[in-house]
Amino acid sequence: MINQDWSPSTLHHNASKLNRICKWLHSQHSQIHSLLDKKLDEWLLSLRTYLIKENKYFDCRRVKSFRTHKPTTYKQEDDCIYKFKQIYKFIIDFYDETDEYEKDIWDIYKFGFEDKDINATKYRWFNFTELKESWLYQPVKKFIRYKLALLALVTCKHKLNSLKTFYIFLSLNYPNIQPSEINRQVIVDYLGYLPTLNVDRSHHHRLIADLRDFLEICFREKWADITGNKIIYDDDLPKYRRNYSPRYIPETVIQQIINNLDEIKKPVYKRMFLILIECGMRISELCNMNFNCIIQDNKGNFLLQYHQSKMKKDIVIPISLQVAQIIQEQQECVKQQYGDDCNILFPSPRYKLKYKAIGYTAFCDALKELIYNKEIRDINGKLWLFQSHQCRHTVGTSMINNGVPQHIVQRYLGHESPTMTQVYAHVHDQTMRKEIEKYYESKVVNFQGETTELEEAVLSSNDDLEWFKKNVQARALEHGYCARPKVLGDCDISGFDGCYNCPHWRTNKNFLPVLKDTLERTNKVLQKAQSLGWQLQINKNTPLKDNLEKVINALEDDEKQD
Repeated sequence: MINQDWSPSTLHHNASKLNRICKWLHSQHSQIHSLLDKKLDEWLLSLRTYLIKENKYFDCRRVKSFRTHKPTTYKQEDDCIYKFKQIYKFIIDFYDETDEYEKDIWDIYKFGFEDKDINATKYRWFNFTELKESWLYQPVKKFIRYKLALLALVTCKHKLNSLKTFYIFLSLNYPNIQPSEINRQVIVDYLGYLPTLNVDRSHHHRLIADLRDFLEICFREKWADITGNKIIYDDDLPKYRRNYSPRYIPETVIQQIINNLDEIKKPVYKRMFLILIECGMRISELCNMNFNCIIQDNKGNFLLQYHQSKMKKDIVIPISLQVAQIIQEQQECVKQQYGDDCNILFPSPRYKLKYKAIGYTAFCDALKELIYNKEIRDINGKLWLFQSHQCRHTVGTSMINNGVPQHIVQRYLGHESPTMTQVYAHVHDQTMRKEIEKYYESKVVNFQGETTELEEAVLSSNDDLEWFKKNVQARALEHGYCARPKVLGDCDISGFDGCYNCPHWRTNKNFLPVLKDTLERTNKVLQKAQSLGWQLQINKNTPLKDNLEKVINALEDDEKQD
């Protein structure tokens, strides 16, 4: 009954609890193997009654930092209760030889997620019991099993919850329906049911999208007799705008945090914050980073390699010498405390014999406690509300504001599409002013090579600058600037080559090297397409070539005049 994950110090700490549990079992004339004779609730009631009667029930108070950062005290049951729950579940699992996928409740640890996904603890149990009497039971289990190999753990949990919502709807309105009877009318009724749940638009959107995904894959894989006709349309999904405002940490707040980092009791949290605020990975990716995560290129520059669990891929990014030294310092601490066998850069101090990643909750709580104790506030005097993902937004926004092209930011942060990177493509007033001044320091042309003008009043006051920010998408691009009015909504052009045919694209002579390189590549594509008779490629690239030549000629004329 000894959990191999417990360190000797943890075993000593738990000895008194185990001793009380054994005495209680003895008083019940029961042994460990007889625990399966009763349900867990019955045993817990008996244990709680015994502890209170023997004056050995010790409830305790825990302190936790909530969103306001103010430490909050809450009451918790005697630790014997929680320890017995672990013992009971261990016995149940020990005697249950059923394949994990065949069970009503899946333990994600059994699938290896414990070691590769920081969310495994929070989303450890996938419970299908609610669906057991429905035809959805087996198809949903197959669907989730399929998705676990492709998507993040939290996403799979959301999909399961979405299908449980659909099951509740069917139970209330179509209790005897068969899968072959699910048609457009059932979906229309379901769409009418969802508003009664009072969920936000993003959750509403997900409930419908997850159901459509499930029905389509069920039909494709023949998991159920589902119709192959389209019964959920794009118009059924509620339109909502994501919050694209970056949640970055202001420089003044960052400096206050850094100045007080030495006040954090555990130095590991200080190192974690310094890495996070420069490299911008997700907190789960930082916690699960491999011990040997630093490499060097042929010039001796330091690179950091880590695994993105959300995108299920490995990425490599350049890092500064300071960050490399912080990581090396952490490596040395891990060697001293855990020996040479630990393969995790941030192992949890709770486990010695089996190395597990440190929990991100403890890190966040340490930062929140620091902010609360040191009264770290923003420029409005409000106590800063820290969230670990703010560090990622800070890195992305900082790179955009320092003139890093958007496609480089996309690659650095490991985004799959430019749309994800556009969250950070909002520049500060000071940076915007510099960009506008650079924009007007020479002749500016559009995609036809025609000179464009904008009133000088834009630069005359902060009010005008604010107007420009609100009405024009102020974004620096690799090959110029985007002057698309905000009233037209977000740009749907994929890839920066599409800008060359866009009336909102602007550029000047500062971008001539990029434009000439693009023209050269376009000419090579056209030559190959013409030699092979690829008419589609010819039709696509000829207008691009013509526009580039007009733009380059106009800018070169301006350069000659200068």
